Amino acid sequence: MKTCAKSNLFGGGLLLALAVGVFAVIQAYFLPKVLDTSRVVPTIQNSKAYTQYVHKPKEGMLKLFEALDHFKNKGFKVIYDGHEYDVNLAMGKAKQFINKHYKNEELENWVKLNLYRSQASGEIIYLKYPTGQLRPLRDVIIEHLQTLSPLAKRIS
Repeated sequence: MKTCAKSNLFGGGLLLALAVGVFAVIQAYFLPKVLDTSRVVPTIQNSKAYTQYVHKPKEGMLKLFEALDHFKNKGFKVIYDGHEYDVNLAMGKAKQFINKHYKNEELENWVKLNLYRSQASGEIIYLKYPTGQLRPLRDVIIEHLQTLSPLAKRIS
């Protein structure tokens, strides 16, 4: 019985190995020539869609996020309702606020209205520089956005 099982297994295995080998040869030599997609599908970097995406103007919310990210990990603090917070924590909360409240309005006006005073107490929100200087967060963000605008025009 062992001999029969071995011969059936060996014979079947030989046929299977032969079939796999033939398929591998077909796949290696014939399919690349038939399915050469490099001539049909352009690389993503050369596509029109990619070019449009790269040069597409950023939406206001994305511009705000970029402006906020500029201050991360640089020693800045945010003074909100009289309490000092690490800028990384504060900017995370600011992004949540922007996600919830920003509705593609005119960016500078929205920043003036929404990033100036805290909602709870009405106190001015300050950005504290590593040097200790305090400036209203609203003013710093608006200046940063105004600096980015000409740069974006030069790139596109």
